[in-house]
Amino acid sequence: MSESSAEIIEKNYQALILPKINSAQNSNQATRRTFIQWKILLVSKKGKLIWFESKSKSPPDVYKLNQISNAIDLLSFESDRKIESGLPKIAYEQDIKFLEGNFLNHDLWPIESWHRDEIIYTNFTSTNIDDLNLQREIIYQRLKNDLIEGLKIFVKSLNPVVFESITNPNTVDFRLYNFIVAEHSVHQRNRQQAIHSYSFLAKSIMSDAYSHIRQIIDYGQPLSEALARHFSVSPALIRKLGSKPLPAMSGPRSQPEFLFPLLALLPLDKIPNSENDWINFHNLVNHLAEFIDQPINSPLGKAILIECLSSSSVRNIVLSPEWVKYQQSAKHFIRAIFFVTRFLYRATDSDTDADAKAHSAITHIISHLGIKMIVKCAKKWDVAYREAESHFALSNSYLQGTHWPTLLPDSITIDGFVITPLANVDNLATEGEDMNNCAATYAVECSRGICQLWSIRSNDVKNNLHRATLQTFLDSSNHGTKLIMRLGEIEGYDNTPASKESKVIADKLISLLNNQSESLKTYHQWQLSRVNKSLSDRLEIATTRTLYLALQKSIQSQFDIAIFWGNILKLTGVQDRLNELDLLSAIKIN
Repeated sequence: MSESSAEIIEKNYQALILPKINSAQNSNQATRRTFIQWKILLVSKKGKLIWFESKSKSPPDVYKLNQISNAIDLLSFESDRKIESGLPKIAYEQDIKFLEGNFLNHDLWPIESWHRDEIIYTNFTSTNIDDLNLQREIIYQRLKNDLIEGLKIFVKSLNPVVFESITNPNTVDFRLYNFIVAEHSVHQRNRQQAIHSYSFLAKSIMSDAYSHIRQIIDYGQPLSEALARHFSVSPALIRKLGSKPLPAMSGPRSQPEFLFPLLALLPLDKIPNSENDWINFHNLVNHLAEFIDQPINSPLGKAILIECLSSSSVRNIVLSPEWVKYQQSAKHFIRAIFFVTRFLYRATDSDTDADAKAHSAITHIISHLGIKMIVKCAKKWDVAYREAESHFALSNSYLQGTHWPTLLPDSITIDGFVITPLANVDNLATEGEDMNNCAATYAVECSRGICQLWSIRSNDVKNNLHRATLQTFLDSSNHGTKLIMRLGEIEGYDNTPASKESKVIADKLISLLNNQSESLKTYHQWQLSRVNKSLSDRLEIATTRTLYLALQKSIQSQFDIAIFWGNILKLTGVQDRLNELDLLSAIKIN
């Protein structure tokens, strides 16, 4: 469309288009071959404000701007969903890009780019460097003045009260401005008053979840009661929170849907008042959320938050630099309580039910202990856990199948032959390599107590024939009333027949073992424990009893943890169940 025909079309908008084309210098302009990055501020016929970018050789004409204005007026700014779908469609159809930010910030306008572009397409009449620099500076100042003066004039076309209320140094909330600026003056007044009275509505009022709130605002109905019903809190809390603007905190934990139900748990006099109070509150919420590894609005999170907000000493603990130092230990301490609690429940409940009950019980347990006690125990946790882990190192390896008990604690010598019990996987592997046999494949049988392997070596290093691998097994066929150690296989190097001397020594070893009736009974008890418990059960015991001992050491004389569990969980036989954790460790074969 030609400029002459465009000029007779009535404008349905007000716009600031930059950069401005200086008609007085058109004669000095060379023929333009590239696009200019036009920035346009536009107020539609209905007062809607947009900021967009258009790249072309010439600025958008009246016809195109009228189309954009009409499209914006048809778009409902009362629903985020409609805005999210409507704006991209307009941008695509009109080949523009919508902009965000505070357009009053001059740094967001590409003056430098416009300056370079105009220099390229200006026919300078002088070759004097000083004259050229002066002309370049004049062009730059003109572009800058056009921006400053253009913004001053354009802002006057906006609703000043609404614009001021939705503008901060970083951004202009175009959506909120366009929501407040309504066709009906009563609606606009009500919306403006609602945002002013309850500033927390500014970020969420256009979401679909607030459609009924928008209707209440437009109809001028009591808003505090409606918001109280929406958030399921008291009107007094809404009025308290609306009396002062909430600080501009980021993240989902700063949203009213998250904050208000938490704040409803507190007395009104405990609600943060100052900017510093809100910063501390958010720091507290963030610290606690990291600490419990659960949403802060979970039952556990709420319980701890109430304790912190109700006690300044507890709050100071969580907000102190020392908290970071002990937070991880405190988390491990609580996890240990959870694991042992789940173990107690599994005496009568299925795994699924025990897990659910333990998760529920942990809230009550931590509430009864309190943050002060937890931190006090956490300071001792690392040392306590290492001591417990060391205490159970050998017996836990029995449970896990990497080590197993033997009837002899160490190597013995009989008639010049050294007999060594093979008590772990590494021993079997070494024996297999030295003897070129399959000793390593007996790991499962040894770990379950089905058999025991021994290494027989002659002290006479010159006589390599006198070396063998011996297998023994415990015969309990008479229902365990009579236990007899029997001789199994005995093989020499590369599974060749063992020497007569080695076999004699093997017989003497069997006689020696059968004379140790108490050790045979203890070994038989261990065998039965392997048969009666699955690998997962054994692993659970290995983990749980280490954690339980660490809990006892970290709590020390603060309270009796077994009685504490019984009172909190309302379970009988807690002590008997806990004693099971020590049953296997009491079997000291060695």
